Amino acid sequence: MSFSERNISDSNSSLNPKEVEDKIAEYTKFVQDVLQPQLQIAVDAREYVENEIAEYEELLQELHTIFKRYTPSASNTHDEDYVELKSATPLESLVDLGHKIAYCRAIVNDPTTIFVNVGFGFHVEFTLKEALEFIPRRINYLKQNVLIPKADKAREIADHFKNSLFVLERLSLENESAIEKQSQKNNDSSGKQLREKGKTISWYS
Repeated sequence: MSFSERNISDSNSSLNPKEVEDKIAEYTKFVQDVLQPQLQIAVDAREYVENEIAEYEELLQELHTIFKRYTPSASNTHDEDYVELKSATPLESLVDLGHKIAYCRAIVNDPTTIFVNVGFGFHVEFTLKEALEFIPRRINYLKQNVLIPKADKAREIADHFKNSLFVLERLSLENESAIEKQSQKNNDSSGKQLREKGKTISWYS
């Protein structure tokens, strides 16, 4: 049970303005110091996996293009039907230097093999056929075993965040109501004192 779920009933109890203000400060601190950082971390983790999947999908598309460039007859074949390239002419390509902003021209002398990130910072040299077989499995693994849990975690924290904001709104309304009641009580007390004073003056006169 979340912090907000355990304490949401507090906003329904009869609290004086000072107690309500303390509760508002408590929830505000919880949202700012706990939920917001947790939500940012969870969203960043989810987006990191989404970006990783997008990079693998882009690489897979580029490998299809490269393979078909050297084997025109393979244009209609499936991944499992690709044959190993024994040799190929050097490949000229543009290399992304970062964030798809800057590129440089590069020449790959032997485009029959490629180093692929297999996870945990390790890169393995694959033939194009091996890479075409590995990358779809890697994408599927990331989507099913990594992305889904991280997306669920981010969604769960986002729900707690919304609940806490709801409690803050309730407390703010409770605070306004408590202040209004206190003000009315003070006005009634002042009015009573004035009426009593008026009676006293009338008695002496």
